[in-house]
Amino acid sequence: DMIVYGPNGNGCNTEQEILLGCGNELSTLEGLIYYDADCDGLMNNADFMMPNAILFNDNGYPIAAANSEGFVSAPLLLNTSNTLNTGWIDGTETTYLTLTTDATPTVYTQDIGICPTPVVHDLRVLITPMNNPRPGFNLYHNVHAMNLGNVPEDVILTFDNFSMPGYFFNDPLDIGGEVTWTFTLDPLQTETFDVSGIVANTVEIGTEYFPHATIDFVDELIIDEFFENNNHSIKQTIVGSFDPNDKEVFPKEINYADLLDGETRVLDYIIRFQNTGNFPAEFVRVTDEINTSLLDISTLQMVAASHAYSMNFDANEVEWFFDNIQLIDSTTNEQESHGYIHFRIRTRQGLAVTDIITNQVAIYFDFNEPVITNIAQTIFYQCPATVEITEPTVACAETQIEIVASEPDLHNYLWLVDGMDMGTDATLTLVNVDTGFYNVQLLSDYYECSYESELEVYVNPQPFVAMSSNDAHFCEEGMISSFPNGDMYWTLNGENLSSNAEIPVYESGTYIATVMNVCGSYSDSIDVTITDMPENIELLIGDVMLTPSVSGLSYAWYLNGVLLENETESTLFPDLPGEYTVVVFFGNGCYMLSSIAVIPDDVEEIQETSFALSPNPAKDLTRLLVSKNVQGLSMTLKDLTGRTIQTSQLTAKQSDIDCSQLQSGVYFIVLSKNGIVEETMRLVVE
Repeated sequence: DMIVYGPNGNGCNTEQEILLGCGNELSTLEGLIYYDADCDGLMNNADFMMPNAILFNDNGYPIAAANSEGFVSAPLLLNTSNTLNTGWIDGTETTYLTLTTDATPTVYTQDIGICPTPVVHDLRVLITPMNNPRPGFNLYHNVHAMNLGNVPEDVILTFDNFSMPGYFFNDPLDIGGEVTWTFTLDPLQTETFDVSGIVANTVEIGTEYFPHATIDFVDELIIDEFFENNNHSIKQTIVGSFDPNDKEVFPKEINYADLLDGETRVLDYIIRFQNTGNFPAEFVRVTDEINTSLLDISTLQMVAASHAYSMNFDANEVEWFFDNIQLIDSTTNEQESHGYIHFRIRTRQGLAVTDIITNQVAIYFDFNEPVITNIAQTIFYQCPATVEITEPTVACAETQIEIVASEPDLHNYLWLVDGMDMGTDATLTLVNVDTGFYNVQLLSDYYECSYESELEVYVNPQPFVAMSSNDAHFCEEGMISSFPNGDMYWTLNGENLSSNAEIPVYESGTYIATVMNVCGSYSDSIDVTITDMPENIELLIGDVMLTPSVSGLSYAWYLNGVLLENETESTLFPDLPGEYTVVVFFGNGCYMLSSIAVIPDDVEEIQETSFALSPNPAKDLTRLLVSKNVQGLSMTLKDLTGRTIQTSQLTAKQSDIDCSQLQSGVYFIVLSKNGIVEETMRLVVE
């Protein structure tokens, strides 16, 4: 077989040059790294090798890693004092080894035992996503069960898809949405199980999956001393087409509050690679440059890898080398063409919330140009202490109402109004809401922080007033009513009247009712007509007739309380004795009953008189009443000197005589027919 070295720098291209440290004379520490179960410093009894364990120097940088048999060969500078340690290995105490090298290259042989922690019972579960979820394609996960305690344990491991809509198990069979394994784990032993399933082709891109695994003791009486790591869940997002050579980090977001007081967080990195060529790859090499200003390289810890590998280090650069991997190409066997690396590392103390941890790797298939992956990124965020609902200053019915979350940049919002979904934006807009009280709830989240806020909102009514009618007619006075939904006031001709809903009215006009509240003002009006009424009506008995003391629009005459049909004139010529009354109608439904006039039994004597004046004396108007046929009858008004003031031909039995222009005094009315005087009557004008 041919071994190719390089191309490297000068003095580092042959096997001999490489063995001699490429021009740098070095000593070497060689030995086995093993789990010292009884911590006696000897490899015996229940002890076992620890493949791929990493040695770190006193600066915290990795310098060597054990191979698959636990053998390590660590280069050391000449004539130096070196303090080496086994770093962060869960379930163990860090072992420190001090070695001072000579001035000449020397091979030092020293086995390194790693003691267990005093923790007796401690289980852990981790999930490695083997690929990205895509609609219609298989999705693979590795589930790692770990015993970090110092005694063998019978355990039960469960993987569920309860939060993976549209995902169905392939193998093993889906039993109620979860798969379960029961087995025994020795101290510091890890067992890895493959889980495969298919994502339905109807699942939308962007859907979030949360695969979840749990581990527990078969014996329920055993208490895990660190139960927080008995559950593990990661977030995966459904994607479309993607590059199978990628790097992913979990978590992608960290609550900065978790880093206060010097706390750190563990980041899980998964590097995935696939041979997409057309021939198996002889070897795969993956290089990763760790940002040591943000990540503590002394906490680097391997979780798992798909194939046997070795690790090499150069300061902050880590290399995984899969020699003779014979990784088959995807055209021959797609499922077997994949590989992965899963490692963990802690953040440094004192990071700022603005820090962003980025990382990407180079993947080499044989001697091809490297595939540079995407950038895996972890950010820090700060959650608001609270999320409040900002109530509008005034909320009015039949308008647009905006209710705002105090934090406008959260990830998700869900507004509930009286339990009903109403919106998913930072601002809730309500349109044409009725008056009343509303229970407003806001469910929101920002990364892993969630909030529930609640507020009682009162929606004020729009000002409104309803009138009892559009217009109203009253006799002398009346009451008008309104039905306001708030404080109100009445005006007439611009003058404020009252703030009562019901008010008395004494004059005609347009009465305006105005209602005002926080939402504005509203007015309505009612037209009021007041008909003037006399205090009373006297029924006057003339020479031949009955006449009411005031005039109206129409009349109804009664004898002894019985309506006299067809008697609707302002005068009545009684022809029967009895008690007479008249109802005078003034319009707008107003009327008044007169006093009683008693006609004696000698009514026939009254009927002998054919003419009468009423009223007499008069001021502005008097009425001439005639009981006989007026055809050919004329009337002449004269003063005391005999001067004719007015002459007219009578056409009706009732004739009005205007006295408003006459001076006070005595006048005469002469009634003639065909030139013959039939009656002369005296009229007194006041």
